[in-house]
Amino acid sequence: NNYPPTNKSWEEEFAGDQAKKASAKYDRAANAEFDEQAQKDILNLLEDPNMFVGPGASVNLAIGKLLNVAGANNDEVITNTQSLYSTLAKSTLDAIPGSNLGGGQGFTEADKKFLIDAAAGRIEQTRENIARIARLNLRSVNNRIIKWNSRVSRLTPDSKKALSVVGANTDLIPLIDIPPEKKYRTKEQIKDKVPSGIDPETWKYMPEDKKALFRK
Repeated sequence: NNYPPTNKSWEEEFAGDQAKKASAKYDRAANAEFDEQAQKDILNLLEDPNMFVGPGASVNLAIGKLLNVAGANNDEVITNTQSLYSTLAKSTLDAIPGSNLGGGQGFTEADKKFLIDAAAGRIEQTRENIARIARLNLRSVNNRIIKWNSRVSRLTPDSKKALSVVGANTDLIPLIDIPPEKKYRTKEQIKDKVPSGIDPETWKYMPEDKKALFRK
């Protein structure tokens, strides 16, 4: 039948159900700090100018080992790491329908096309492209937080109190910091760059041990 349960009022039953839903949404948004770590590890590793990208490249092996990607040998770790980029792109792509495509915090059509190509393994694995996948995924995580915070901000004080009474968390969650897009330089490019204030001709003939002091 459709009568309320005898041991609980209909309001209590409804509040409990809403609390479970709210708690699940809060947990999903709050878990962003765990979802972001792999992407941030990748971005940090890409900062290393000694890394390079391509088939069998050291960067894919290094990222694979950093993220504990399984593999019977280095070649398998590299292959599985390359598959990881596709999986990361696919999960970001799946999040787009709820991310306000084209909005300020959402994704553009260019982002969507890039993710489609990345998920299908059709992009060149440059440091910039790998970093773009990681940043777009972080943006999708931030959108999850934005949706939660927006929902909580619309709650009345009485609604917040009612939810907290039955165990639901109504705290706002801080957004994660997403590193800006950048053009990565190779070790050779860094090595050849003339420091500000140094005459190019002086730099050209300066001993390597002296140049090293400027690169620290």
